[in-house]
Amino acid sequence: MIGCQVAMSSIVVMQRLEMMLKLNSCWNSIYRKIFGYFKWESVKEIQLFCQRLDFIRVVDKCKFSFFKQLVYELFEQYTV
Repeated sequence: MIGCQVAMSSIVVMQRLEMMLKLNSCWNSIYRKIFGYFKWESVKEIQLFCQRLDFIRVVDKCKFSFFKQLVYELFEQYTV
């Protein structure tokens, strides 16, 4: 039973990773369209110049902010 759960969870993680990579590719395509880059050209320099993150880092930043706020609220709740 546990082996089946592990297998299912790894499938879900892989599908989520594939979805994140596809969304990141779409995010980069927006930069390519705006700045006239071709598909094979990297947009990392443009993102750095514009002080922007790629999609995966934006999602990670949102998750971090959420958990930080959650911990802060729990800490405030138990210290009062």
